[in-house]
Amino acid sequence: MRLSYFQNSLTMITLILLILAGLAQTLPIPTTVIQDYKIICNSANNTLIYQHINGTMPDSNDPLYPPIGSCAVKSLVIKKDTPKTKAKYKEDEARQRHLLYIVLIFVFLFVYIFFSVHGVRRLPKKREEYENCANSIKADGELKQQIISTPNGNSSFTREKYIEVKNPRKIVTRSDIDNYEFNEERLKEAGKAFNLPSEGQYIFVSYRDLKSTDLKKLEISQEEKSCLLCLDEYLETDFVVVLPCKHLCHYVCLDNVGTKEEAETDQSSEDKDSICQTSITRCPSCELNLVRHCEYYKQKKLSQRKVPFDNEH
Repeated sequence: MRLSYFQNSLTMITLILLILAGLAQTLPIPTTVIQDYKIICNSANNTLIYQHINGTMPDSNDPLYPPIGSCAVKSLVIKKDTPKTKAKYKEDEARQRHLLYIVLIFVFLFVYIFFSVHGVRRLPKKREEYENCANSIKADGELKQQIISTPNGNSSFTREKYIEVKNPRKIVTRSDIDNYEFNEERLKEAGKAFNLPSEGQYIFVSYRDLKSTDLKKLEISQEEKSCLLCLDEYLETDFVVVLPCKHLCHYVCLDNVGTKEEAETDQSSEDKDSICQTSITRCPSCELNLVRHCEYYKQKKLSQRKVPFDNEH
């Protein structure tokens, strides 16, 4: 119904525009103005003048008062115009039509913007492909469209279409990461190569600057006053790292733990073949696996700055 309403409205407006455009070509000759008198001319080849009651023509400085019809002015007579007057008629006529064209352009732009904002939907090219469909959004960002019936209406077979939707979700939850099926070999290699994330992934800031920002906007708890690793309270000049789960720790502490654990891992070949589960790859507070978190965003081609992470769900 909504689509039909837009189509009917667009058709009526188009007809109105066509009628106005036709009228622009059939307008009468513009009004000729002789000082205070406005007389509609019937021909672009004539101009209007007047004569005194005694039949003499007025001087160039003679005022045109009183109005026509009084004792001072007997009548108006028609006199063939000069090339100058003919040019004047054409100029007035062109000006009037140009104004009408400008109005038509503004009406067209208004109609175009109106329907662009309201988004007139196009009918599908093959209507039967969109009938009797059951659609469901898959968790990994694919649109699964299951067509129940055949194009001719018989339900003799069922087929599926997979259409990839670009970033359909505006948030990533912890359950998304925990339930995602990673490639174990690829995840193992990522765990071996995982280092302290860069500034493009996490927030690196001094504790003084962090307090001066809106902590509610960053979803950081006001109780985050001490480091999760060394348990010392933050000083104004301390440099801290904000993890994806919104927990804080000293940059130096995180770097030192990573270096220490790396040295211990080199001593054991068994640890080398396993996914790194040290504190540098997991949040010391909520045990969020930072390697899986980083790999999820990479595989989904999401930006950690633009797509927020919800650690509670």
